[in-house]
Amino acid sequence: MAANQRPVFSLLPINPIVNLSVANTSNAVVASPADATDFRLLYTCAKTDGAKVGTIGYQWIGTGTPAAGILNIWITDTSGANARVRRMYAFAIAAGAISTTVQGSYVELSFLDFQVSNGQKIFVSVTTVAANTTLNVFASIGEFN
Repeated sequence: MAANQRPVFSLLPINPIVNLSVANTSNAVVASPADATDFRLLYTCAKTDGAKVGTIGYQWIGTGTPAAGILNIWITDTSGANARVRRMYAFAIAAGAISTTVQGSYVELSFLDFQVSNGQKIFVSVTTVAANTTLNVFASIGEFN
């Protein structure tokens, strides 16, 4: 039997982390996506066979009181030179107080079949932040080759 050169399971785990400390309330399509303080690049797929996103999570850190808001997950619609980014998911974030002794809530969003192609990018943004707080956003991604 021939060896399986294209496995159906991921071969390389990737765990990117970005920090959001500036709010972005726009829901518009972004014509020229780029990493910025309010619109962070979480992951760029550089594998021929793509990748599978298992989870994206977040946690407030710092010493403030962030209000309720929305975590937006954006994905480029193509890997070409004219890629545009569109909002793919929007998740509600609860308000809460955090301090050096009270940890912020840890929330993990699981996906059954969120796959990205070679060259596609995942961005994240949040609609609200508070003084002295940062939203840590992280992911568990498996690359296919």
